[in-house]
Amino acid sequence: MQNWALSLFALILLATPVVAGPNQNIWVNDTLFAQTRETVLILRTVSDNQASYYSKLTDTFLLTLSRKDGAMIDVAPVERVVEVSGLDPEHDGMNFQPIDDAVNPFDICKITGAAPLSDPEVHPYRRAELDNVGLHAINGDDTTHRLVLAGVKTQLEQSLAQTRITLPLIGDEASFSVFTTGLSHLLAECEADRVTSMWFARGEETASALVRLSCDHDEEAGTSTYWVVVPSI
Repeated sequence: MQNWALSLFALILLATPVVAGPNQNIWVNDTLFAQTRETVLILRTVSDNQASYYSKLTDTFLLTLSRKDGAMIDVAPVERVVEVSGLDPEHDGMNFQPIDDAVNPFDICKITGAAPLSDPEVHPYRRAELDNVGLHAINGDDTTHRLVLAGVKTQLEQSLAQTRITLPLIGDEASFSVFTTGLSHLLAECEADRVTSMWFARGEETASALVRLSCDHDEEAGTSTYWVVVPSI
């Protein structure tokens, strides 16, 4: 464990009564950020409550996926923040930790010419479904995009594995972690709740769709979200 983390957690232990804390939980939230003709850029936050009522570690990443099939192209670190609250004004606050090879997502957009992309609203006409066959994007009564379940698992496995490699966990693995939960169990907690097509220019009628999976864990672990690229049929 890094020296700053040891110091922080020692401080928390010394400054708080000896009571049972919450289970340590780690969860993920993805937000659409930008797109080019070949890629989609996603901001991913990984939150870790550090088995404490008083501190939370949040890592942010920029994911670059292929628009064609969702293949992982790159995972770059953006920032690592330790937030302490509920102790006292002297120790409460946000501590931004230095990390190697950190990127500014807006700089990446300037370099690549990426266009802004944001999470869509729920629309009854444009929806998605996750079942034991796979992930489906539906427009009205017609299924327009489909990805078999094995393909969904592959995309999640690639992005989660590369995220953990890019910024390893501080300390021991959590009581609940999306990085150690089997994907079959993880997907059983998920539903498809957002869908958007990645139109970039006129005439792109076969563009892939992006479908968001929202996965409710137990009460303490909260909810994780993931965006999956779903090819057109």
